[in-house]
Parts: sequence; C-alpha cells; structure tokens
Amino acid sequence: MSGLIPFHDLVEALEAAPAGRPFVTAWIDEDEQETVTFGEFRERGRTQAGLLLEHGIGAGDRVVILMPQGIAAMSAFAGAMMLGAVPAFLAYPNFKVEAEKYRSGLAGVTANLKAKAVVIDEAFPEEMVGHVSLGAETKLLGVLHFFRQKNRTRTSAKRWLQTHEFLQFLKSRFAEELQKSARLAAGDH
Repeated sequence: MSGLIPFHDLVEALEAAPAGRPFVTAWIDEDEQETVTFGEFRERGRTQAGLLLEHGIGAGDRVVILMPQGIAAMSAFAGAMMLGAVPAFLAYPNFKVEAEKYRSGLAGVTANLKAKAVVIDEAFPEEMVGHVSLGAETKLLGVLHFFRQKNRTRTSAKRWLQTHEFLQFLKSRFAEELQKSARLAAGDH
C-alpha cells in the first residue's frame, strides 16, 4: 500500500489533516451550502467531546445520535470518537417513514443499545421524544446545528445548547413522556 499514510484510527487521521483544507460541504437548501475545513471540523468535534466528557461520557460508552445528516451530526459523532466512546447514528424521523413504525423502532433500538447518552437536535419532533428509551444512567443531550445563512452565522451554535437549560426545557415540556420512557426502560409497566 505505497503512498498511504498509516493511522491507527479516524481520529488520528483527522488530527493530522491540514487545518485550512476544505473537508466537508453540507447543502442547506438548493441555493445555500456550508463548507468547513478540517481545522473547523476538528474544533467542532473537540467542543462536542468536551461537552460529552462534562456529562460523564468516556471510553467505551455508547452514544446514540438522532440528528439529521449534516455537519453537526458528524461533529457529534467525531466528538464521541475522540473520547473513545462508541457512537451510533439512528435514522432521523422523516415523512417517508410511517410514524408508528418509527416510534416503535426508536423505542426498541434505544432500549437495546443501552447508551449512556442520546444526542438530539433542537428540531427533534416533540411527539418522538417520549419514545426514546432512557435507562437509569442514560442522559438525553441536546445540540444545536452549525449552519450559515448567506455567509452569516444564523445561530451562534459553535457549542452545544446549554445542556442543563435544554434538559430543563425537555423535562418541563415532556415530563410525562420522559417518565414513561424511564419506567419502560426499567421494566415497570
């Protein structure tokens, strides 16, 4: 394999990439896109890693990511990998999937994965939150998207939505659903 530079893992390869080189482009809509460099992506990943670490996530912990495809989801995935955690994407709800089947699958898969954290974005559908199975040790964390609108930052979301505030919002808005998920995950009916 001549010409290939050996790396032990994807994080090591990401760290070695030239900071100013474009890395990924996300299409926001037909006329708008955002491109981030390796350096910008590393910074976003490190930010996500730091916040996961603040919530007790570490090497070997499972992290479920329920976000639309894009740079923010990739950053959350990379941040988990930077900690040695085991990230897993689950399909984000969309109009093509029958809602009841999605709810059932979401509850079953999140229960089976027994993740230490489930990461959702601020646009995750309200009616689906109650179907995320949270174990006794599972933390539901919220993240804001990074995206630009006409070369201006639309949301100053270089960091996570303050997780405590996000959890308080979720608890107040979805208290009954979260309690039901916790009871189901604990085996109480």
